[in-house]
Amino acid sequence: MKNKTGILIFCFVLELLLLFYFRNEAGFLLSPLLFAFAGIALVYFSFGDLKLKEDLAPNLQSDFKSIKLQYFIGLSLVGIVFSGFLFHKWPIKIENSDIIPLIQNIYVSRFINFEHVYDLYEGFNYGKFTPNYLPFHWFPFVLPELLRLDPRWSFVVLFVVAFGIYVFKFAKASDKKHLILQIVLPFLLWFSIMVKQGKDYANTVELLIAAYYLILCISLFSNKPLFKSFALALLILSRYSLVFWLPVYFLLMWFDDRKICIRTGLYLIGFMLIFYLSFLIQSPHMLSSGSNLWIDAALGEWKGQSWQASGDKPFQLFQGMGFASWIYTWGSGSLQEKIIFTKNLMLFFSVLTMLGMILFVWLKKNQFDKKLMSLFCLKISLLVFYSFVFVPYVYLFWVTLIPSVLILAHHFKNKELA
Repeated sequence: MKNKTGILIFCFVLELLLLFYFRNEAGFLLSPLLFAFAGIALVYFSFGDLKLKEDLAPNLQSDFKSIKLQYFIGLSLVGIVFSGFLFHKWPIKIENSDIIPLIQNIYVSRFINFEHVYDLYEGFNYGKFTPNYLPFHWFPFVLPELLRLDPRWSFVVLFVVAFGIYVFKFAKASDKKHLILQIVLPFLLWFSIMVKQGKDYANTVELLIAAYYLILCISLFSNKPLFKSFALALLILSRYSLVFWLPVYFLLMWFDDRKICIRTGLYLIGFMLIFYLSFLIQSPHMLSSGSNLWIDAALGEWKGQSWQASGDKPFQLFQGMGFASWIYTWGSGSLQEKIIFTKNLMLFFSVLTMLGMILFVWLKKNQFDKKLMSLFCLKISLLVFYSFVFVPYVYLFWVTLIPSVLILAHHFKNKELA
């Protein structure tokens, strides 16, 4: 296809613009459709890159180590300095968000005092509830607490580490200009987050999840089972959104290299057992009871913010992301019934997408590169999952652009600019 690279760049830039710079400009009806369309188009126009057994590593002459080092250090310093400015502007306060205060006062405090992390807790205007943040959602904040540092530096450090792995292990274009483009891609996302959503950046832990996804996407192209399983464990033990993609991924690994698939699965089971033995034996009710808190929290958001006038549309639902606003507007029943219906739609379409991808992979297994296909499937799975999340906080959608970064960066491998 002529000018394919330009089309892919356009799709990625369109995703960035729709999420950060022109979000909701088309209204709550069209905005989520346009965002989903941009992501799906990026995958569709990348299908030509699915070459069976493609060699992703260029020769050593194209590995511009000095360029990588200079750009990595320079861009990382910009991000670190900008982060410090945002942390000063938005100190940790319950009025801004309860996410980090919850992590500090429940999970981290209990852990360092050798208490049961997932026992019932009373406070934060939630009454008695079961803490429901999974271990890798809060564990990185333990060390900053022990060192009496701002806990938010933990997710900055981890993102810089993930960025470094990406730059030195994945960015391997065969010409200088494409190499620079590869290196800059994750920074464009990081910079856009800081510039356009500074408050969310400073008051949530979503950059931590973005770092995990960046590591996961890099691991898809690795042949090291331990690295692949560790990357999976980081996300499985922090978020549920990966669940519907896992069967597709393991099927692709099975068709690609059965030994790697089996060893990755065994290592992953080992990581999961550490979690279960460490926490669930102490509090086996955590997974079942903790999930109910999401519904209660969602109900508060569907009622609108305290500063909104009576009759106003709920702020978080009408930010141009996801289809929860559609269900709020045209769904029937009480707010709780609408929330449950949205959740059921998310489960239905996620399962349907998973089954569709499994069927496609099974039928076309000898016609494409399995590693790149796993990245495409991850992108689609995340788009579907978050499109139907029942509280579409804008910051949740940051991670949907991580696969886009890798898809475009992969396309730049062994390409020459005209």
